[in-house]
Amino acid sequence: MQNNENKNMCKTCMLCCKGMGCEVSPLYDFKAEVPTKEEIISMLKSGKFIFDWWEGDVNGGDRDYSYYMRAKNKNESGYKNGSWGGECVNFSEVGGCSLTWKARPFGGKSLIPKMELTGKCVTPYSKEVCAKEWYPYNELVREILDELED
Repeated sequence: MQNNENKNMCKTCMLCCKGMGCEVSPLYDFKAEVPTKEEIISMLKSGKFIFDWWEGDVNGGDRDYSYYMRAKNKNESGYKNGSWGGECVNFSEVGGCSLTWKARPFGGKSLIPKMELTGKCVTPYSKEVCAKEWYPYNELVREILDELED
């Protein structure tokens, strides 16, 4: 993905980062083709990521839910939380995201600067889209959370 970051715009706005940590894609944010247990645990133990969940249609018409990983909010602890928002742990008032472009989760990279047109950034990569990507890995996620929360 091409770097579309606009630091000047981010410095004047930063609503995205103040509203919720961005989503981590199981398809684009892991070294392996499929997220491994070890990689997921390492990310969770870094203190910068957490599992949240999306409730709704995530499996072809079933009313269900799916865990998905996102950047942790500053007010969160542990390895999972169903959050309604909060300031991202990677957010800095000085320069926006403290993560390099390369280290930033796909949810942050997919933000499209549109301040001059809409007054906010937009993204095609929503929590719902992310949760649907994570759905096939939910058994692994539950196993990891059970192991870490014991």
